[in-house]
Amino acid sequence: MSDRVVWVATALFFCSLFAVLLQTVMHKRLNHDENMYVANGALLVRGWWPYADYPSFQMPLLSLVYGGAFLMAGDMLLAARLINTLVALGCCLLVVVLVRRALPRTPAFVWAGVASGGVLIYVSNAPFVYTVGRAWNHDVPLLLTLGGLVVFTSRSGARGARVPLASAGLLLGLATSARLLFVVATVPFVVALLSASAASRARRVAWFAMGFLLGLTPSAPFALKAPARFWFDNVTYHGLNEQYWHAQGYERAMTLTGKFVYTREVLLGGAANWTVLLGVALVIALVVRRCSRRGRETVALTLGAAASLFVAGLVPTPTWLQYFYAPYGLLAVSFVTGTAVVLRTTMWKAALALFIGVTALSVWSGAQAYAALGHVRHLDDWTSAMVARVSREVRTAVPRGTVVTLAPIYALEAGLDIYPGLASGPFGYRVSELIEPRQRRAQGLISAEDTIRLMAESPPEAILAGAEDEMEAPLVAFAAAHGYAEQKLSNGLSLWVRP
Repeated sequence: MSDRVVWVATALFFCSLFAVLLQTVMHKRLNHDENMYVANGALLVRGWWPYADYPSFQMPLLSLVYGGAFLMAGDMLLAARLINTLVALGCCLLVVVLVRRALPRTPAFVWAGVASGGVLIYVSNAPFVYTVGRAWNHDVPLLLTLGGLVVFTSRSGARGARVPLASAGLLLGLATSARLLFVVATVPFVVALLSASAASRARRVAWFAMGFLLGLTPSAPFALKAPARFWFDNVTYHGLNEQYWHAQGYERAMTLTGKFVYTREVLLGGAANWTVLLGVALVIALVVRRCSRRGRETVALTLGAAASLFVAGLVPTPTWLQYFYAPYGLLAVSFVTGTAVVLRTTMWKAALALFIGVTALSVWSGAQAYAALGHVRHLDDWTSAMVARVSREVRTAVPRGTVVTLAPIYALEAGLDIYPGLASGPFGYRVSELIEPRQRRAQGLISAEDTIRLMAESPPEAILAGAEDEMEAPLVAFAAAHGYAEQKLSNGLSLWVRP
């Protein structure tokens, strides 16, 4: 009976957590990055190919995921954010799995209490609160990496290890297909495999590698169809983006020193952040001294993946807060699993006291962060509802045709067409002037000058502006000069309709 009560309490805990996450996610303002991710899925559903037909500055797995969701749901932003919210909840469930595995043959209230506290630590840090649920490419690869960790550490001995090793490689390959930088998360897994006995080392690495390559297969058709554009969008573009920010005079986290300073600010920026960092250091000392090799493995792999992704987060320039979402989440998981392992040793009292202290500070800090986002009591006030409402306004004013915009989510949700070169929103548009016109055409990009020329040759039905300010000035000037009538939409954007 007591076990049933614990299971019911745990289920209620997760239902409450999902409600809080959902309200938080749906309350977040639309970020202009989300235009690109939603547009990629929407255009894929229409039969267009990322890279070959339009710029896509991301790996293609999320285009497939979002596109599949858009086939079943009309509200695209709602579908994309709901997917990522459920994925984040899945990460929390994997934390429970890791804790339960580290505390076998213990009363239900013990492992459930530790797991619940661990989940609260996981969801309380600033990068999580800021990033979770947005229609980006951060939640899904983190879930896949955690899944790979769970599967990898479940193997037992050399016999029967093929499926777990291949499955772990598959999940990490899929994570890389969702976000390229997650390829570095494989480093600690490979190191662990190479540390095995010489007799089984090659076989284990081979099974893991085969699974990893299989996980990359969602990217293969798109890379083979347009290899030059695939490379440009996933690699070369990021160098141009750095040039753009330098030209804008942006200075934060632009140099290696600046990135380290920014990383320090993130790690020490709040009680939920620095207490986890301190807790990890203390738990590592206890794990190394008191725990068996098998008990240390999960902690070491999680810490290794976190360290690898921390380094990877410093590669793009500039560095943004969302780049710490995955590594800080893995850092929190390593602390929770390390605590669970130590609780089975004679040092359990010290570990429990440390865990309770970190949990309390994390909840206190996290509660403030969530409260700062406010509360949305009505579904009509959700950001996804706002986007759907504005899209209907656009469709009413423009029943059919093409809308030129740097915020393509509104036009696509209205069922209208956009310029393929503007599918990434402002991202391709703002770096296009940094490359020669010939190369720009080869990569499917269009600059402000190119856009004006295309509009002059074949005037669009409407121009939607107001999302990117100065970058849209040439579009607004064209609309005013050619007699387009301005209509103010309910969210403050301007729709210029062709006479």
